[in-house]
Amino acid sequence: MSSAPIPELTAVQEAIQKARSRQADGWESLQSLTDWEIYTDGSAPIKNPGGAIGFSSVFVLDKETAWEVYGGTPGRTSEPATSNNRAEIAGALTILEVIYQLTQQGESLPGRVMIVCDSQYVVNCAQGRWKKHKNKDLWRRFDQLMCVARGKKVKIDFRWTRAHVGTKWNERADVLAKDGAFLAIGQDAPQSSDVVSCSPQEPSETKAAVKDSDCHYTLYLYSEMTGKTGAKGSYRLATPNRERTAVVELDDVITLDEAEYQVLLEGFHDLLKTLGDADRDSKDFRVAVDSSRDLMLKQIRGHYGVKSERLQPLHKQVLQTARKFAGVHWNKSDKKDMKEALKSW
Repeated sequence: MSSAPIPELTAVQEAIQKARSRQADGWESLQSLTDWEIYTDGSAPIKNPGGAIGFSSVFVLDKETAWEVYGGTPGRTSEPATSNNRAEIAGALTILEVIYQLTQQGESLPGRVMIVCDSQYVVNCAQGRWKKHKNKDLWRRFDQLMCVARGKKVKIDFRWTRAHVGTKWNERADVLAKDGAFLAIGQDAPQSSDVVSCSPQEPSETKAAVKDSDCHYTLYLYSEMTGKTGAKGSYRLATPNRERTAVVELDDVITLDEAEYQVLLEGFHDLLKTLGDADRDSKDFRVAVDSSRDLMLKQIRGHYGVKSERLQPLHKQVLQTARKFAGVHWNKSDKKDMKEALKSW
């Protein structure tokens, strides 16, 4: 069996740490409760299987507030491919990982935990009614953490609930799971909701969809191969009032998509430096990116997995950098039109 990290488990742990940092008061309030009620969900809103997935767990603190954990991973078509079921398991695992972290830190634990989920697959597998034929890597971790909880006398129950019938915290979990999927690929969910505020002490991280017309900057990209292992690219950084173009020489690339990824990163870094020099926060600005590279755009959006070892680190860097802005809108452009527009390169 491969010892490589499981992306969903890594994403769960990162999401918990992020929630503990950003909702510290909610984390403390949770530890004072002896009975927990948590609504969890998973989502594959773009493509299933193989697309970006998101998960969430909403720990109810009282009638109006909750401590919220959510995150996601980009799409993956290699086995085990990302899927809605893996997203649902990740949501339930988030709760068990929280309990495990408390045991490791010697903190007080709840006596009873009720996990409310709209996935019959998760509820029936968790209760032993259905066999865990697939997603064995995630179920293995699930069983390990359940044993830890039982050893600490924490009683964990699962309850199924019907989705999309107006149940307050289930609806919130659904919104956050979708947000987690789009967050994983550096985008905003097409439709975000303010069903409830996440925590009175913390601003919501849920953002409205980014439209091209809403963007402060536009980044136009164009690349051409100049040899077997060389390329030349250009990006134009534009606002309604001004623009500038830069040329990027690339010596060690073998495909146009690899070149376009690197040109995109150069443009992002240029914009971040420009904003930094002006003492502006990049989180206040939205960016539209125009590219003719269909494969790159579909990988970024989570429609396709990234199989190429040369593209994988570039893809990861692009997603990480995109999160530094308020939002990024990805546009597919015509290559001939883009070349004509960037003649100055």
